[in-house]
Amino acid sequence: MEAELLELQSKNLDKAEFDKQKSLIADAYSQKIDQRIEALGFDMDSVIQKQVRYSLLNSDIASNEEVKQRLLKKFRPTKDLSPYVSYGIISLTNDKPDNALDTNLRYAGNFEFGLKFNYQFGRTSRLGLISGIGFSWRTLSIDNNMFVAKDAGSNVYLANYDKGLSKSKLRTGYIIVPLGLQYNFSKLKNAGMDVQYLDYSEGFRIGANIYGGIKMSTNNIIKGEGISNRDRSEYQVSPFIYGGQFTVSYNDFSIFVKKISEISLETEISRMIKH
Repeated sequence: MEAELLELQSKNLDKAEFDKQKSLIADAYSQKIDQRIEALGFDMDSVIQKQVRYSLLNSDIASNEEVKQRLLKKFRPTKDLSPYVSYGIISLTNDKPDNALDTNLRYAGNFEFGLKFNYQFGRTSRLGLISGIGFSWRTLSIDNNMFVAKDAGSNVYLANYDKGLSKSKLRTGYIIVPLGLQYNFSKLKNAGMDVQYLDYSEGFRIGANIYGGIKMSTNNIIKGEGISNRDRSEYQVSPFIYGGQFTVSYNDFSIFVKKISEISLETEISRMIKH
């Protein structure tokens, strides 16, 4: 690093450009130091203090108060928007057991992706807001050569195909918005100059949220011997959904349990399909 700073001084740049280039060099070496520290497994609190001071010593600092202000700026509360992808198995419930859907359901699943917004309430706060936007595709896969059909009155039922079916699915897409809280159990870190912070996006965390969603479309997919059909017409699937979710996370990995409920504006149906 010293060699690069000496080379920079030899270029006779004006002060503004010199300070800019010097800051870029310091930041680059700061990242390299972080990576090597993590690989060696040192005591991060102690090493972070030394690494931050080393970076700040290569800047123009007039007083300890200015050092502290820069530390406060560097270790601000977390506020970020990050992508996520999830998949879950749906367990259907019904007050009328042993119906046609129970008998012929292969599986029900939910694939989801979107953007998650994390907002830490303070630099040392373990509590934060979670929100964002997601796109959810919920699929009922039908077995035993059965498929979702409609009669002349647009009533939905399960019909039998007299030949073999390789695919029979009813898939509905929703736009969803969650809103909830997350708690982080990680210990506080010390950046020096009495500046403490919590790395809110790392460590063991639990979260709980409610969510609501609106339907985008429904797709009835049927493939097999002598048939290949995709129908996006109305299948009496609920236009609105809501529910709650409980999540346990560690670093970038999460597991969750989600409760799904429906708000139907049409004829009330059981388990998404009449039986």
